[in-house]
Amino acid sequence: MFRKVVFFAFLASVIFAAGCRNQPPQSRVALADEIRDDVLASNIITRPILQTTDFILGRGMVVTDYTRRRNDAGFTEVQVQGYSQASQVLRFQYQFEWIDADGFVIDSKTNVWRPYSVTPKARWSIRGTAPRTEAVDFRLKTRNWE
Repeated sequence: MFRKVVFFAFLASVIFAAGCRNQPPQSRVALADEIRDDVLASNIITRPILQTTDFILGRGMVVTDYTRRRNDAGFTEVQVQGYSQASQVLRFQYQFEWIDADGFVIDSKTNVWRPYSVTPKARWSIRGTAPRTEAVDFRLKTRNWE
């Protein structure tokens, strides 16, 4: 009986600690679920186990901060920073969505998917400049690089 109590106390503390992890700044950065260091994550049997393990251990990419400013020409510039907790190189693509004052996405030929790689256990930084001066906000999206 004592072992069960200790086990459930440990389990509750792990769940509590996992819930207190830092969340990405706002909802501006959307990291794709596929950006992980496990190739078994696509297996239908192991996926739930690995996702739970990743959630508890904190593997994958973490966004720590972003900065935004207007340059001298009036264009919005952003820099998103984070670090990789993965044990392998993470390869993915990213894309900025630039948003005007009314909340609409600004269409541009520069809004393309760009490749990016992060080395294991390393800090990373992604920078972008809006295509037009009307941009006041942004979203950064990622997807798996295949």
